[in-house]
Amino acid sequence: MSDFRLKVFQSVANNLSFTKASQELFISQPAITKHIQELETAYQTRLFDRQGSKISLTQSGRLLLKHCERILDEYKRLEYEMHLLHNEYRGELRLGASSTIAQYVLPPLLASFIAKFPHISLSLLSGNSREVETALQEHRIDLGLVEGVFRLPNLKYTSFLEDELVAVVHTRSRLSLPDEITPKDLINLKSATALIR
Repeated sequence: MSDFRLKVFQSVANNLSFTKASQELFISQPAITKHIQELETAYQTRLFDRQGSKISLTQSGRLLLKHCERILDEYKRLEYEMHLLHNEYRGELRLGASSTIAQYVLPPLLASFIAKFPHISLSLLSGNSREVETALQEHRIDLGLVEGVFRLPNLKYTSFLEDELVAVVHTRSRLSLPDEITPKDLINLKSATALIR
């Protein structure tokens, strides 16, 4: 129901590439160009500066992007809430997850989610934790699942799952490992390994 031109603009603005926006939205590059030109004509302003093959947002483009993100978020919320009136769960959920989570944790959870909510369009972006956080800040995803203790101040983090790392040694190793190892123990293990060699 939302103006598709705003979705096109948002994709070009976030990717700073007509080609990447074309791939992301599965439409031709000339169609992307046409939608951007229509917006520029409607608002009588240039939205992008073009320097050779690179583009950047103009001041007008930055202003439109700020409003565009809010408008598209409100459209999504409207669609979701209107369908809830009929107990229908429809909409879009764009997830991001660090590679380990995407490969080993999410597959069974996503299978259950899709079975329970077949009308929700689900997409997954996989990368390292920083890439997922960046995608979240740029509104390319709705929810990110990351590993590590480093936290960005403008994102809200909620614990989701605890992970266990296991140290493994050969049965004939001279290293004697306790049942649990602290990070401090690992430093001592490293120097013990040097002595063994």
